[in-house]
Amino acid sequence: MLFLFLISILLFVPSLSSSPIPTRSEHELSLLYEGWLIKHNKSYKDSLEKEKRYTIFKDNLKYIDEHNAGNHTYSLGLNVFADLTVEEYRATYLRTMPPKEWKQGGNESDSYNLDEISGVAPDSIDWRDMGAIGPVRNQGGCFSCWAFAVLTTVEAINQIVTGDLQNTKVVSIDGYMSVRRSNEYQLMMAVANQPVAAAVEGYGQNFQLYTGGIFTQYCGTKVDHAVAIIGYGTKGGQDYWIIRNSWSDAWGESGYMRLERNINSQGGKCGIAQWPYYPIKYKNMTSKLRGVKTPATTYLS
Repeated sequence: MLFLFLISILLFVPSLSSSPIPTRSEHELSLLYEGWLIKHNKSYKDSLEKEKRYTIFKDNLKYIDEHNAGNHTYSLGLNVFADLTVEEYRATYLRTMPPKEWKQGGNESDSYNLDEISGVAPDSIDWRDMGAIGPVRNQGGCFSCWAFAVLTTVEAINQIVTGDLQNTKVVSIDGYMSVRRSNEYQLMMAVANQPVAAAVEGYGQNFQLYTGGIFTQYCGTKVDHAVAIIGYGTKGGQDYWIIRNSWSDAWGESGYMRLERNINSQGGKCGIAQWPYYPIKYKNMTSKLRGVKTPATTYLS
């Protein structure tokens, strides 16, 4: 028990303010690794593979320490991906493009392009606080992030409309809508109504090893991963999105990331404003916006 307690302290490496780079003996590194293996229930086929992963683990830890020694708005840490190279992480958990249906906008019979939403959105919202978000899931390495992101939004709209989060009898929708592309204000208005599925570029060691804070690292817009936007807010003058991932609660902030919002880039941070969609359900919905019709009521009239 004491061993696990000491290991938990050693594993806590993130810091949101600048600090000296830690120096560790080989014995301390070995303890860190063994504790990390226990924490994340890791096992390997043989001792050679375990040693290979240990080398990668130490390389990642060096990168983590160097990052956390700087003055950043977010921290890196020994999360579930700490034994992967960035290339392995990319090959296992990321895809190249969003599904064809997202890019085409779907069929006219069950989807609509939403050009503008009017009204006044709240300064912040977190749909977890409204009971619309269930436990974080783990997609594994099956490239199913799109399905998990959409499922999150479908469950959420059913909870918002019916009050029931995960009753399989009511997990159904009547179509979906696309938010006006590359417009973070319109995206904020949509998220104020309900969680939204979106695509981001998740490639990079910083995204891989993220453990907390507002992610402000440079990233491109070649989207390769789907997430659900379940809220937004501001801290210390820094605007952010709250995104829900599907890599279990052993990544990020218990499965979530705060991603920089309102940046001077057309596609948004990591391309998050490029492909936003959300489901609609034909029933009067309570809107968090003042003076705006929700998609369900709009397309019933």
